Amino acid sequence: MIRTLRITIPALLLASFTALAETQTVTLLTDDGDETCDATCTLRDALLAATISPGPSEVRFQGGLAGTITLASKLTVNGDDITVIGPGPRLLSVSGDDQFVTLEISSNSDNFTIKSLTIRDGFAEGTSGAGIVVRGTNVLLENLRVIDNHHTSQGGGINMGGGGTIRNVPQNAGLRGRLDRSAARSRNLGP
Repeated sequence: MIRTLRITIPALLLASFTALAETQTVTLLTDDGDETCDATCTLRDALLAATISPGPSEVRFQGGLAGTITLASKLTVNGDDITVIGPGPRLLSVSGDDQFVTLEISSNSDNFTIKSLTIRDGFAEGTSGAGIVVRGTNVLLENLRVIDNHHTSQGGGINMGGGGTIRNVPQNAGLRGRLDRSAARSRNLGP
């Protein structure tokens, strides 16, 4: 004789599971990190940790941390499923120190979001975009101030060479300059 065993699984257990994002917390306004995100963590350290982390990652800033992070070199994002959440565009700035592109989101990056901070003082020569250069896909730029970025011949604020969305970055939020069209799917915003 064969018996049938019925097992009832609550609907809650059958719900789809969402991966929890690993959070990296920036604690310093400097750019001289040690490539680890521990008790002392720079923005560069946090992005590196987020890049090597399996699954989605968030980069946040320690409560009360405000001011300007002056970069020693271009900040390059080279990872997937990373969200950077600043404390607000008037509280925290990331500066290229008028020497190099401030932030580049590489073509290896997919599902990258950056919001609620200021990108400033980028400089580019020969390529378009000095504040932010987007080469990745599915990139969201939200609630940013993009100011005082300079390119020798084209718009210096943002180059959307990959695929992405700019949301809540209106002229009155600090995006200064003009819109240039230099290539298909490329938008260069700013002075």
